[in-house]
Amino acid sequence: MHNHQSLTLAILALGSSLLGCRDGTSPTPTGYCLAPRSLAVVLDVTDSLSGVGLAGQASGTVIAGAYQDSLHHSASATILVGGDRLGTYAVTVQHPGYRDWTRSDVVVSQVGSCGNVIPVQVAARLVGAP
Repeated sequence: MHNHQSLTLAILALGSSLLGCRDGTSPTPTGYCLAPRSLAVVLDVTDSLSGVGLAGQASGTVIAGAYQDSLHHSASATILVGGDRLGTYAVTVQHPGYRDWTRSDVVVSQVGSCGNVIPVQVAARLVGAP
């Protein structure tokens, strides 16, 4: 089972981008921030009974209002990520041999100092299909 530290490392492994930072008074960037890429939802996808990671064969969507994004495999292949903006997301995960997993109340509301979205980490525990 993945711990908080491994999820944090996986998020950082997704890559960084240079974002222009503003000082609050100037419309032009005054410097650069090294911030993680904006990600809204980070999913740790596992079997609900065994705890075995299932992200490798999983897929799904994140929806916030009219905005929709597919879930993507992270660089570490142990988590799924989706979305890049603030909002309340409905998240659906599909995996062969498992019931669809859905959560409709994933609130992403924090922004970092460079304007990047701070992701919400969610545990998706999949239940085997009958």
